[in-house]
Amino acid sequence: MNYVQQDISSEISVDAYGFGTITLKGLCMMLCVSPKPPYLETVLSELGFAFHDLDDGIPDLLVPYILDVYATTEVSERAKVLRSTFCTLGVRAWFKAVKENPDDAIRSINHVMLLHTHFNSKLTSK
Repeated sequence: MNYVQQDISSEISVDAYGFGTITLKGLCMMLCVSPKPPYLETVLSELGFAFHDLDDGIPDLLVPYILDVYATTEVSERAKVLRSTFCTLGVRAWFKAVKENPDDAIRSINHVMLLHTHFNSKLTSK
């Protein structure tokens, strides 16, 4: 299995608040799929987004949903590995954040959980 390429960093942006985006090209590089894959368009549509909405990049919050689609619908082994890898890194980062600043870490996870609850309800209501 190929690992994520070093040149993917030019496809990722992080703003002053720590929110990240990845270009469609970068996401496709990570997943080893062709640009504008049909399953990606479907999941973005179900979440209320279209490709033209994401000209500035795909928000980091949407990436787990896209990985889920590829890990389950496309039966992509690479997406399965990426999903569990990002999950591990996220858990590790959150544990570290709790030790450094518990109040902010708790507030942050609660905020993200609310957003994920919103997106999950959109996906399951279809």
